[in-house]
Amino acid sequence: MPEISVIVPVYNVAAYLPTCIESLISQSMTDIGIILVDDGSTDGCGGICDRYASLDDRISVIHKQNEGLSIARNDGLDAAQAEYVMFVDGDDWVETEFCELPYRTAVKYDSDIVVFMHNGITRCGRKKKRILPVRPGMVEKNMVITDSAVWNKLYKRQLFQDIRFPENMVFEDVGTVYKLIHAAEKVYVLDEWLYNYRILRRGSINDISSKRYVKDRYTMFVRRIRDLKKWGYDITPEVILLSWYILVYRGRTDRIGKRASAVIRSLDRPPESFCFKRKAAYYLFKFSPSLFDYVCIITGRRRKI
Repeated sequence: MPEISVIVPVYNVAAYLPTCIESLISQSMTDIGIILVDDGSTDGCGGICDRYASLDDRISVIHKQNEGLSIARNDGLDAAQAEYVMFVDGDDWVETEFCELPYRTAVKYDSDIVVFMHNGITRCGRKKKRILPVRPGMVEKNMVITDSAVWNKLYKRQLFQDIRFPENMVFEDVGTVYKLIHAAEKVYVLDEWLYNYRILRRGSINDISSKRYVKDRYTMFVRRIRDLKKWGYDITPEVILLSWYILVYRGRTDRIGKRASAVIRSLDRPPESFCFKRKAAYYLFKFSPSLFDYVCIITGRRRKI
């Protein structure tokens, strides 16, 4: 029985998959199980998975018809046997101590979830350190409740007993991770950069702004705000983020857009959690809403929700 089950959903990432798998089989912690979920890939990923499985008995492969990322993650969870689970996307890769450091931290502090830092990898290969705006150590859940990435954390598998990724939806982590954090009793933040995430890889979900993807993301945000409000969390940051999202994608002319515009205009300055591009766009909007709308349209961001 491995100590950690690492779940890797795989779909048409043949150019990146060997790097991902190599980073996992080279972990400093050897007592792990690697579950590769081939979600109906058509570019040879299935063969790559089988080849590595024949070389390392810690690797198991699930071949299935294409049903989407959320169902692939759930299938991996159903196959997981370890006390702890982690997730890695098939086009990313991890550092050598990706498993060992969070695991030792979880055991030492009896944590249900261990959160760690990640590097954003640009299309040109540059590495940018991403820092969570919280101090390392045991934290209150409200400090990390909206950190929606699923792959920068180690989880006790029992948290998934009543929680699953929403099927047939994209941005499924936005609608799932906050539930896991809420269900946890102890959450620890580890000051280590252990995951390498490819930013806006061509063909990835985050690189596509189709109407369906925009609608799913909006739906996940609304559900999260409703739940957090019901559970007693401060939802002000979430309302600001959702308002900004509506403003960028939907515009400011209809009823919903006008409400979003009013929220953003009420701010004296952009939130600290905004990235550089979002802060720059905020100041552009404050300077000229019409020019802001024009830029959103010509860059292809505008999609009616």
